[in-house]
Amino acid sequence: AFFLVAAYSESMFLVLAIACLWKAHQGIFLWAGFWATLAALTRLQGVMLVFPLFIEVWAHRKTGEKKENESGRIFHGFMDGVLLLLPIMATACFVLYVKMGLGFDWPWETLGSAWGQHTGWFWEGVAGNLTSLLGTRQLLTPINPLARITDLVLVVFSLACLIIIGVKRLNVPVSFQIYAWLGMLLVLVKVDNQSLLVSSSRYVLSLF
Repeated sequence: AFFLVAAYSESMFLVLAIACLWKAHQGIFLWAGFWATLAALTRLQGVMLVFPLFIEVWAHRKTGEKKENESGRIFHGFMDGVLLLLPIMATACFVLYVKMGLGFDWPWETLGSAWGQHTGWFWEGVAGNLTSLLGTRQLLTPINPLARITDLVLVVFSLACLIIIGVKRLNVPVSFQIYAWLGMLLVLVKVDNQSLLVSSSRYVLSLF
């Protein structure tokens, strides 16, 4: 409730991602592409919706391909390609606008220079939070222990949920699982310069 009411992009991104996945699972791909494009414009991570979209498009088209003639398959193949390119093009246009239009650094450069963050190995943040909490290493800049504990617990909990879904073969669409795993990977590789997880407690909300 705190993150959804606060001035973060979580609430907007969450509703757009849900709308995209829901419409894609129903086979309504035009709307799915529209919502995916808006999600990509809300947060750069929205571009990852292309992958679950591709899975849903492939599954639906494979089911219905026997009912279509050659011209129908070509048309739908073209439209599917346009659909999958929309979030990518939206993300590329936004990044180029920030760099060329506004004259700022690339977004990933800003994360490093202004926010002290970088892309690390997927285990780096988890190990960093754990070792700092156990006191085996000292932090140069103090970070609230409660924040470190919350980030670590929720990341481990989310990973456990995803693993259980796969092991137990629960009735969760493959496209949803791919979305969640890709989002979790982005959460894990985004670490600060002290090798700590960055705002993971709110990032996993968009995957929940």
